[in-house]
Amino acid sequence: MPARKSSRSSDFGGFRAKNGAARAAATSDERGDVASLAVVVRWESGYHVVSSVTTVRDQRGRGYARLLMRGVVAATHAAGIEWLGLGVRHDNHVAQNVYRDVG
Repeated sequence: MPARKSSRSSDFGGFRAKNGAARAAATSDERGDVASLAVVVRWESGYHVVSSVTTVRDQRGRGYARLLMRGVVAATHAAGIEWLGLGVRHDNHVAQNVYRDVG
């Protein structure tokens, strides 16, 4: 059986705060619906932090968060952002594994 071509996608920067302090990133499933979402926020200190990462409940375990975070890291690096902060709950091992894998 031939491998099915994935139509999943990611987008960074679809939303930009008026002062440029925040950008949203999202992944879409095969139907084009949002599967996961994150926001990158620039603090007053100048540091950038990945915030509010979420995946639609019935889309969890399908690689959307990993795709999302790889896109966020690549896009922020391309934009000259060399350092990203991130907070994650100590008991959210699935998310921790994704973040470790992405780097």
